[in-house]
Amino acid sequence: MWVGREPRVPPMGLPFTLAIVLEEAPEVTGHLQETYYNLCMEKSQKINYFILHMLQEVEEELEKGSEGITLNIAGNSRLMPEERVTGKDFWILFRILRKNPYISGLDVRYNLISDVGAYYAARLLQKQHKLVYLNLMFNDIGPEGGELIAKALHKNTTLKYLRMT
Repeated sequence: MWVGREPRVPPMGLPFTLAIVLEEAPEVTGHLQETYYNLCMEKSQKINYFILHMLQEVEEELEKGSEGITLNIAGNSRLMPEERVTGKDFWILFRILRKNPYISGLDVRYNLISDVGAYYAARLLQKQHKLVYLNLMFNDIGPEGGELIAKALHKNTTLKYLRMT
């Protein structure tokens, strides 16, 4: 788990929802979570604990040997705290997912990624060649962001489902 060094987030051993209520960081246990946490610290960005929690669920699926996992960070989830995913959060997700062959779907509907996030979604479509499902519905993506995604689709041969409204 944390061989050879101390964790940056002290293990609390608390369930995710209790950690949010107490405003303490949940335990960072795996590679995806650690990468997310380190990128947030590097860029002085506030940690979105819902993203951290969903990355933990993906890691649990990976440990079971699952493939073709969809990372579901939908903003209309009843588990979603008050904070929704922004374009800056999406940049960090892009950095995590661009070389991850096990995640084949990404659901970020009902968030606030805007054209900034659309730029990184377009880059993800160009870099991640295992992505078959992308849901960007209701994210305040404007014409410029839509155009970036459309141009990225010209080079992408693996995406089968794209949802945008």
